[in-house]
Amino acid sequence: MGLPGPMGPMGPIGGKGPVGLPGLMGEKGGLGSKGERGDIGMMGPRGEKGHKGDFGRPGRRGRKGDLGRDGSPGMDAPCPLGEDGLPVPGCGWNRANGAKPLIAGINKKYF
Repeated sequence: MGLPGPMGPMGPIGGKGPVGLPGLMGEKGGLGSKGERGDIGMMGPRGEKGHKGDFGRPGRRGRKGDLGRDGSPGMDAPCPLGEDGLPVPGCGWNRANGAKPLIAGINKKYF
């Protein structure tokens, strides 16, 4: 046997071979970035009514109101009152001796 000869020219590229066996599992990757906000979902069913809350603290007393207007004069303003608490005879509607009352439309049975 003799010495090897020079290398020959490269041959044509062959066809694809059969698929190989799956490789070994790699290491877990790092945490990804936060995704975009999703669409609003459908409205869910109405929940049950909650419990009644506790009573709140009592409020503060308000400020005193403004003074009201003066009232109309009482029965004793135009006429003085007698001992029975009614106006004295001869004053206003309580006339003595069956005289007509000063106010129109008063029934005579009251006099």
